[in-house]
Amino acid sequence: MSWEAETVLPNDGIFELDRACLAELQAAAALIEANPLPVEALLPDDFPLPHCRALMATVKQNLEHGTGFAIIDRLPLDDFEPAMAINLHWLLMSLCGRIVAQKWDGTMVYDVTDTGRR
Repeated sequence: MSWEAETVLPNDGIFELDRACLAELQAAAALIEANPLPVEALLPDDFPLPHCRALMATVKQNLEHGTGFAIIDRLPLDDFEPAMAINLHWLLMSLCGRIVAQKWDGTMVYDVTDTGRR
């Protein structure tokens, strides 16, 4: 995608997790805690996520036919352990499409740290 600053509105590409989505994610977190699996084994079809599914369909539409980027605002990270936040992020992104390796060695999930250096 390409666009110019003048053609992008301030909220283009920003999608908010509303209360219904957050409630679904809280319930998914409880299920995952009770039945732990590796993150790569989590499938959105195994969880009741109708509101998240609808939101992420809009996100996918924007990625494919809109601005080409999406900012998902706001998974309350203070409410979840880091591993659970990764699990929930995985589920949300899985609703947009198949997740693929992020490194040549097949790594699917890893931490990225901004050190502030260039």
